[in-house]
Amino acid sequence: MMMRTALTAIPYEGPGACAPGSVAVLVLSWRSLGALVGGVLLLTAGWAPAADPWADEVVGHSPELNGSDLYNDPQSALGVPATMYYAGLPYDYDLAVSLVAPAFNVAPDGHKLITTIPDGQFVKVKFDEPVEDHPRNPYGIDLLVFGNSMFRTTGGWVTPDTNMETYYLGDGSVVDQPVIIAVSTSGLETPDDNPDGWYVYADGPYGDGWFPTQAYEWDWQGDKWGDPKDYTTPVDPTLGVADFAPLSAAEAIDLYEWSGGGAGIDLAESGFAAIQFVYLTSKYESDPGEIDALSDVFPLLGDFDRDGDLDLYDYGQFQVCLPSPVPEGRPRECFSADFDGDRDVDLADFAAFQPFLEGPN
Repeated sequence: MMMRTALTAIPYEGPGACAPGSVAVLVLSWRSLGALVGGVLLLTAGWAPAADPWADEVVGHSPELNGSDLYNDPQSALGVPATMYYAGLPYDYDLAVSLVAPAFNVAPDGHKLITTIPDGQFVKVKFDEPVEDHPRNPYGIDLLVFGNSMFRTTGGWVTPDTNMETYYLGDGSVVDQPVIIAVSTSGLETPDDNPDGWYVYADGPYGDGWFPTQAYEWDWQGDKWGDPKDYTTPVDPTLGVADFAPLSAAEAIDLYEWSGGGAGIDLAESGFAAIQFVYLTSKYESDPGEIDALSDVFPLLGDFDRDGDLDLYDYGQFQVCLPSPVPEGRPRECFSADFDGDRDVDLADFAAFQPFLEGPN
């Protein structure tokens, strides 16, 4: 993953937005983590500078995906993952995209959100900057693919008034429509025509499956949506059905930690050090999947202030997180220190952190 240096912002229409007609800005790529105050690690508000981590260009698609209706426009796979959607009539309200209410219909401003890819059809997209197999990417995940899957629940339809603390997941499984993901450095032809130029994740992870998109934190104090989640940080890929089965939606949202979800792709499996092209096609003819967006994972490990280097500031923050394990596991604020992803921070993590200390760029 390339270092991010510019600012990416989109209009914010979510919880807590300004009055109609005014403008607010939300940056959804880097979260600013931490300030050391009196030996306590604190979160700072807002989002840090970043270049565009989303897929930038459609470079190929099936002729049938011509944008003639709501769900067959390949351009919907570009840009930032959805955060809000308009539920449509007869409901006539906007909903936050969540792991129990996925992207659907159109955004509040009317633009299309998702692309349905029937079996035998495809969308091929390009990133302007290479997506790297970066050693500091959390859990080894380098690429995220967002669809409109959701967890099965025991409740009815989600509304703007639904309390996620009392809305429960069912058996922990996901309503999915698998999309096969292939990656390439050159993007030439298709995986069938140029098998040496593409790596196909034929056995998954699949798009439009694990992990459903989650746009916002849940505010337990106010019983409402809170700060935005991070669409460039993956969910712990070891989590599965058993981890989510007994949970409320709010508890499941917390289990995502900073992440906004998405299917996590590890480029190490492909053998590519970096890629710029992604090919997407549905696995099943009878159950076509959807794609909302793709993102380049930020190399968060060790980089507490997300400035692209590991320096004395990050070293100081790491020290605050040691020693931990603690009985309840490491605090979320120490996510960047958990190099081995085992939910504690110990000397093994420090040994992994040390080789990357380099001073400011």
